[in-house]
Formats: sequence, C-alpha cells, structure tokens
Amino acid sequence: RWSADGSMFATCGHDHMVCIYHSANDGATAFKLAKQVHFPKSVESIAWLRRDGDEQSDVLAVAVRDDHLLHYIDGRTFEEVATTNVNANGDSHCSFTVLHLMASPDHRYLLAATDRHRVIMFRALTSRQVRNFYGASNSIYANPRCAFSPLGDFVYCSSEDANSVVAWDVASQTVVGQFPAHPKKLRDLAVHPKQHIVATASFDATIKIW
Repeated sequence: RWSADGSMFATCGHDHMVCIYHSANDGATAFKLAKQVHFPKSVESIAWLRRDGDEQSDVLAVAVRDDHLLHYIDGRTFEEVATTNVNANGDSHCSFTVLHLMASPDHRYLLAATDRHRVIMFRALTSRQVRNFYGASNSIYANPRCAFSPLGDFVYCSSEDANSVVAWDVASQTVVGQFPAHPKKLRDLAVHPKQHIVATASFDATIKIW
C-alpha cells in the first residue's frame, strides 16, 4: 500500500511481517527498507491514514489474525504509536479477525471487513465503532475486500454469497444493492477516486468494471 503522498509504501504477509519502504533519494535506488515490524501471527491487511489536521503525518494501520487490537505505526519514526481495541465492550476476547482495511477518502474513518459476516467502520485511530454493516457473507476462509465510495457516503464489500458485491448506505447502514460479480470468488475490488465506478477482480481470471 502506498502512503498518501507517494513517498512510502508498505507490504505485509503471512510471514508475520510488515515492511515499510521510503524514498531513498540517493540516486541509486528508488526506495529502501526503512522498518520491519514483526507480529505474533499473519498480518492480514494494512492501510495508510493521515492524522487529523496534519497533512504531513502518515500512520499505518495494521490488522493481525486472531488479534483483538489494531496496531498503528508512525510514518515518521516507524514505531508503533497506538493500538485500538476492535471489540465494542473493550475486552480482549477475539471473536473475529479483521481481514481487510480501507481508509475513507478524508482519512477520518477506517473500514474493516471481518471473517464473521460483518464490516465495521471505526473512527480512525480509536476504538469507536461508528457503523456496523451486515449482509455480506464472509467466513474465516474468505478473502473479503471493502471500499468507500468517492464521497464516503456508500461502502462496498465482496461477499462469498454468489461471489457478489454488497453496497450499503453509510447514513442508514442499510443494504442498497447486491450484484453477482463473477462465477468464481472475488480476489479484489477497487473504487474510482472521483466517479461511482467499481472494479472487481476474480479467481476466474477476469476484471470487470461496474
């Protein structure tokens, strides 16, 4: 994932690692490794955020399998600066895993697709659950992908049910649409930054524009 200003990118994987690279500015290589962060289990997803009122401060949100916390790594110091509990009641029981993260267009919110048929919208860098969206079917073996519309008024998530995409109205938390997208499972989805256009990719080796 690229940071907002394009000066950094981060990778994560089942090797339990997050790697952050930044612009080298040395004329020899474009980017160099700035930090490796090790976690106890597989890192499922990462997403860059901007702190409120600071256009120069990037923070990387990290979701780890079987972890009740989201972790935040500072883009300047590359150190973990915060953790937030994904459980509404604040306990440490892990009843679900966050499998995909996506920042809202204004970076004020963080969308989290889980393995329990639920998509949660958090206030960024907090444990506050602003919205909960139900209607997409995603189990512990799913590969859900979620996204905001350009204005942040709708959210989308892939669903194992009919290999479809589900859309919700953010204000009402209600499903406003669902369409079968591919004959095989969805691998990814993305939303155009300025237009209401959704792209889906699937294990059927096709990409579709909606």
